Formats: sequence, structure tokens, C-alpha cells
Amino acid sequence: MPPCISRLLRSFRRRSSSKPAPARLADVQQARHHMLQSVHDCQDEAAARLRSRIGQARSHKELWMLRSEAYRVISLHHCQSVAVERIDLLMHVFEDTVPWSDSGRPS
Repeated sequence: MPPCISRLLRSFRRRSSSKPAPARLADVQQARHHMLQSVHDCQDEAAARLRSRIGQARSHKELWMLRSEAYRVISLHHCQSVAVERIDLLMHVFEDTVPWSDSGRPS
């Protein structure tokens, strides 16, 4: 089953009031690493600012909020389809770490 369909099915099974488990430092560092990898080949001032903000993020929620900026930076350096692909690859990092109401999905 394609990953996007699997995620969709899992999201329907979640309860809207469910809270994510507290994140360990190693989990946040891993999420930070994945975000940095998504923009690794983007080289300009906006990409450098984004990398700095990713490095300063202290939670999955803060990193989650940087997705749109990552999308913008990637799409400027490549194209929108590459940006969509890279952001979709990040989704697994945030599946059980961002509260449902903060996930950008309808509650």
C-alpha cells in the first residue's frame, strides 16, 4: 500500500483528543536531521536562515511549523514536485509527535 494511503488510514483511526507521547531529545534530533536533509542542496540566504531555524527548533511542533518554509526553499531551488516529494518524505517523522489539532489536518 502506498505510504500516503497508509498515513491517511492511520489518521482516521486516531482520536482527535489523543495527545502525542513526550518527545525524547534523540527523537527531536532525528527529526531535525531529516528536515536538514530535505534542504541539503539548497544554497542561498533563505536556505541558510531555514537551516538555522531548524537547528534552533526544540520540539517536533516547532519543526512541523517550518514545513511550509522548507517547501518554499526547495521549490525555489528545484521545482514544486520535488518540494512535494521531499515534504511527503518528512511526514513519517511527525506522525505520532504533533498533536492532531496542530498537524494542519482538519479536526
